Amino acid sequence: MTGFKAAGFLQHLEKLGEDTVRTELAEGKYGSPLPPTDWRAQAALDFLERKSNFRQLTIAEEALSIAKDANRIASEQAASARESAALAGSQAKWAMYAAIIATVAALITAKDQLLVLIFGA
Repeated sequence: MTGFKAAGFLQHLEKLGEDTVRTELAEGKYGSPLPPTDWRAQAALDFLERKSNFRQLTIAEEALSIAKDANRIASEQAASARESAALAGSQAKWAMYAAIIATVAALITAKDQLLVLIFGA
């Protein structure tokens, strides 16, 4: 097999596409694939393996990209949660002050009734 002949065959396989090459290989068009009895069968097997590896690499890259996006979103959500927690703590403090003020106001409003209850009049 010459390099020129193999290169032409690989171009031929590219034009056919994976599905057709897989079908033709299974039909024995390139010789027996297991074990390869012809250089064309080996070339077809190599072609299919490269395509499979490329597909797996593409899937892995996409998964990595999705994981990076998910990590970014999770980091943003964590920062937002920290801000919310800090604001909630501040709001709880102000709510406590408001409750104390409301209690004092209620005591002042009801002071005459409280004095009667405590000391009797």
